[in-house]
Amino acid sequence: MFQNYYTEKTMQELGYTAAATMTLPVQVLKTRVAVWEEHCLECSAPQCYGTCPNFMPRQDGRCKLFYNSILQFDEPNSFLGKAVNVMFRKWSNLLTVLYPAILTKDEYQKQLRKNRRFDHAMAKVVRSKLSPKLK
Repeated sequence: MFQNYYTEKTMQELGYTAAATMTLPVQVLKTRVAVWEEHCLECSAPQCYGTCPNFMPRQDGRCKLFYNSILQFDEPNSFLGKAVNVMFRKWSNLLTVLYPAILTKDEYQKQLRKNRRFDHAMAKVVRSKLSPKLK
């Protein structure tokens, strides 16, 4: 699951395609939930926003760490048919939180649907006219 609600453009808008066709030589029966999000290696947010030469505001007023956030796209040969594209900026890294629960594919898909609903709601907030202080 990915923090992808800051994405501004689609793969097609960027002119990207998947690097290679992926294949899964094994059947995945269970998986562990991992949440991936943007993080800064040198961060002291929000104090750094006025002094960091690498600061670039995203829609919510915070620092844009990846060029186009974590862009999720359809990839039929990957697990659950999804893959991501990430373009790192200076000092950015991909923070991963692993949850202890092991889920079946059906349980994971249910959790993924909940996450997508949350992403859609968050994207509306991020793109709203609210003050960055309220976001």
